[in-house]
Parts: sequence; structure tokens; C-alpha cells
Amino acid sequence: MLKVRIQGTVYDLNWAMEEMEKSDKLTVLSISKILPNKDSKKFYHIYADVEKKEKTS
Repeated sequence: MLKVRIQGTVYDLNWAMEEMEKSDKLTVLSISKILPNKDSKKFYHIYADVEKKEKTS
């Protein structure tokens, strides 16, 4: 399992969350809500727990 922090604009974070959930290579276990950065009013961050999808034959 990977614990990932992704930083960007709200638009970019929403896009990244959608792409991770659609991925055929990743299973998204959890995604946090969008959290503000302390240093910036433009950038926010999320935390995600993801793991590699197992290949099925």
C-alpha cells in the first residue's frame, strides 16, 4: 500500500481523484477531503491510500 499526498489547485485535485478512481492499475482505498495548505490560498492537498491492482487472468 502507498500513502500519497497530492498538492495542487482544487480543480487539479478533483481531476486527480477522478483519474485515480478510474485507473485500471490502482485500487483507491481511501481519499481525504481537500485540505488547505497553510502557506497558500491557491494550493490545497489531499491524502490517498492506494494499492496496485492484482492482475486477473
